[in-house]
Amino acid sequence: MISITGHRRTEANPSDDIDNNKCDINSCGNYTLPIEFPFWIKTEGNNNRCGYQGFDIKCNNQNQPLLNLPESGVFVVKGIEYEEQQVMINDPEECLPRKIMLNRGFSLADSPFQLANGFMYRNYSFYNCPYEPESPVMISCLGSSTSNNVSYSVVAVLSSEPPQRLLNLSSCHFVTWGLAPVPSYIHEDYWTISDVDVQLQWNEPDCRYCLQHGGRCGLLQDSTNDHAACYDLPRQDQDLSRKARLGLTIGLGIPGFIGIIGLLCLLHHRKMRREQRQQSSRTETEFSIMNARHPQAALMGLDGPSIERYPKTEVGESGQLPRPNDTICSICLSEYRPKEVIRTITECEHYFHVDCIDGWLKMNATCPLCRKLPARS
Repeated sequence: MISITGHRRTEANPSDDIDNNKCDINSCGNYTLPIEFPFWIKTEGNNNRCGYQGFDIKCNNQNQPLLNLPESGVFVVKGIEYEEQQVMINDPEECLPRKIMLNRGFSLADSPFQLANGFMYRNYSFYNCPYEPESPVMISCLGSSTSNNVSYSVVAVLSSEPPQRLLNLSSCHFVTWGLAPVPSYIHEDYWTISDVDVQLQWNEPDCRYCLQHGGRCGLLQDSTNDHAACYDLPRQDQDLSRKARLGLTIGLGIPGFIGIIGLLCLLHHRKMRREQRQQSSRTETEFSIMNARHPQAALMGLDGPSIERYPKTEVGESGQLPRPNDTICSICLSEYRPKEVIRTITECEHYFHVDCIDGWLKMNATCPLCRKLPARS
């Protein structure tokens, strides 16, 4: 069986015990944030196959989940959107400017994350200025300090702006500068909002399609590398016969001569269905045995660009087809009609309605008739 996540493809050993790869959803004590794949709580004796590299979480003595960014330090995880693959973080003391000053910036290097849409880097210069209680530009979470009987507060000014034009800095002292992640909607020349959660996103592992379709994402059981696979994906082949049911309903509702034609078409479809069942009985048996052995792992399909590489053909007015005897789409069991578009799997030269085969290939990387694996998968 082949498990595919993103652009990775790996063959799974049939003898693997997939249940060993089913991990519980954890949390840090009474902290309500659920921790699940690709994140995992790193503790002694915990199964490291339950998480992805760079997504390990530690719990502090306040039961807060902490995420370590190698170049920027430790942050509290405030929320995780698994289907959107986004995580919200903040400084444990909710004073991100202090962390930026100590680390001389914010960096996501050597981590699997990047800034999410809606956030951007801005370069700030930090100054120690005489304390003004009513000043709207000082960073409140840094408080104030006293030196030579003078109280000081910290001000962050955009490095690209001339400081003297923005603020009288003649009595201020430059401290440091650093890149800070801030929301794109903030256009002020000063950094004063210090308690906004920073939103990050990740691209690998890509579990969005799996989760959005009710599956469970996890590491491939027999792989020593971080290859992800989709498990427990519900079967969705029950929607493939909607066109046939709709066609039958319309045919029975049309009176007179058109109704008789519809009845004749239905009888013809039934005859072709019996022939298709005889032709595919062997492959369906093999597919059922494969599902019985591996009920939890799902065969991932092809992506959009791979599907579009297979040629499409429009049926002519005469209804002439590449194979004159193959007049029925074996997926929806409807007869090909003029002006309909069909797609051909070049490896086995079987063809189907474009909508039917595209939906099939998104879920299964094999031909529905001969079960051959297309070379492009």
